[in-house]
Amino acid sequence: KGYDATSTVVNKADVEFVGKWTFEANKYQATYRFESATADKALPAGIARLLPSDSATYENGNSVSAKQPSESTYTDTENDGTWTFKGYDAASAVVNKANVEFVGKWAFEANKYQATYRFESATAGKQLPAAITALTPSDSATYENGNTVSAKQPSQTTYPDPVNDGTWTFKGYDAASAVVNKANVEFVGKWAFEANKYQATYRFESATAGKQLPAGIATLLPSDSAIYENGNSVSAQQPGQTTYTDPVNDGTWTFKGYDAASAVVNKANVEFVGKWAFEANKYQATYRFESATAGKQLPAAITALTPSDSATYENGASVSAKQPAQATYTDTVNDGTWTFKGYDATSTVVNKADVEF
Repeated sequence: KGYDATSTVVNKADVEFVGKWTFEANKYQATYRFESATADKALPAGIARLLPSDSATYENGNSVSAKQPSESTYTDTENDGTWTFKGYDAASAVVNKANVEFVGKWAFEANKYQATYRFESATAGKQLPAAITALTPSDSATYENGNTVSAKQPSQTTYPDPVNDGTWTFKGYDAASAVVNKANVEFVGKWAFEANKYQATYRFESATAGKQLPAGIATLLPSDSAIYENGNSVSAQQPGQTTYTDPVNDGTWTFKGYDAASAVVNKANVEFVGKWAFEANKYQATYRFESATAGKQLPAAITALTPSDSATYENGASVSAKQPAQATYTDTVNDGTWTFKGYDATSTVVNKADVEF
């Protein structure tokens, strides 16, 4: 820094110049650097702006405390996650004839997303029953951006619906899998409803006591291939013909109608029971007189004595012959008397034809 005097005059003695020196210690600085603590993840450039700045200078032996970054978290939109400051390699350092450097570590955590599920009806006019909601899959896993998520199937793929009288069937999701794109993924599953199907059947019964329907009437049963849903109204179909000739029982069956002209399906097949009534063929007994005397014709007046029978008889009925009004007739023309000698039979059994005495 110089002497105490730049020059002096000798005055009978030695002269001494005293020079002054000043000491200035070396100056050091504290610097900061950030590193990624997450393997395979490089720090985004934006984190660099969080580096602390220290303009102070330090001398050897000074203790320097690390300065914290201005923020301890950093949102990384590119990698879709968050960096969190985990601290420096040392909280402080002592200057040892060199600058000190603090290395801060940042750890990356990707944003977490979930897969959710929702069911919808694929059948117009039909709402999903609440019970199907209970079949919705639950996924507690978390996923990162770019992950592929496969849709989970419901616990069962069919559901009987007693209220609507049918069955819901799972038809699948809008997608079998999805890639997470910085948002939760949602799988929408479709269920289709199919109503239970019912049929109309027909049965014939005899409406005539003691008479069973002949097998041939069964061929007149209507056939209905249509299928019906609960609540549908079904009109009974008429048989192919409404009368049936029964040669065995010698009569005619006539269709009298069903137990109901129509029926509403009530969660079961409907059956129409048709009634047939039997009416036996009707026969009559007729009478005719003949002469039993050769060469003699009956006078016309005897014809007036012929019995009349308005009754009708069924096959198998036994008919007894009626006697004429009188058993003798005076024939003035032939000058004699006609006497009734009886019928060819006193009785006869009807055998699918009128009987004649």
